[in-house]
Amino acid sequence: MQKTPDRTHLAGLEMARVLIATSAPEDLAQRLDEAIARAREAGPGEGDGIFELERIARQLEAGGAIDPPPMFSGRLDAPLRQGTSIALMLIHRRLAKLREPTSGG
Repeated sequence: MQKTPDRTHLAGLEMARVLIATSAPEDLAQRLDEAIARAREAGPGEGDGIFELERIARQLEAGGAIDPPPMFSGRLDAPLRQGTSIALMLIHRRLAKLREPTSGG
């Protein structure tokens, strides 16, 4: 199974381009240039940022946060729970945005 490069591979591809350009035929460097261009166009992948946001969301949920946030109640912990729930909601929105297919421009 061949893996398609995305932005998570960009630094490694650029470094490989520099190394190969100094010691390999020009056609090999051209192939790496094309792979780098494809990685730039691919947009974000399932990288560390998404994993970290998912981890934080799970921790907030374990602490009682819910999405959508609850309405304010008379409970003493209500402001804290509402605040963590708002944070969870914002993380869910950001995750949805990161997972959207990239537009053509």
